[in-house]
Amino acid sequence: MFIKKLKNCNESRDKCNIAQYIRDNKDDFEKILNKLEGLEEKDSETKRRISSLRKILKMIKNNEPFSNHDQNQDLCWDCGDAIHAVISPDDSTLLTRNVRHLEPICESIGKKFKGYSSPKIGS
Repeated sequence: MFIKKLKNCNESRDKCNIAQYIRDNKDDFEKILNKLEGLEEKDSETKRRISSLRKILKMIKNNEPFSNHDQNQDLCWDCGDAIHAVISPDDSTLLTRNVRHLEPICESIGKKFKGYSSPKIGS
């Protein structure tokens, strides 16, 4: 079972390398940000994602600290869908129930996705 709740990444002894990953893939994250900013209708999750992507990209540009050991680890959580889309291999298809959020993200970077509905359990 998947439980969607914020993880305390700072509890890890190891420092993550998300800043370098985003730096290495900055063009894709900028494309995603531009696409999301251009959406006519933005729900609260999309607004948080836009805000967090802006902050992360600015921090990366200014060489400010950004990792699970810094005070800004919650920014990653807001960008999870974008990170998953960028990290997926180019020849793969992302499978998601979250078409509303993944469609513009995937379209902006040329990734394939397929939406599905969860089966109803115990009627």
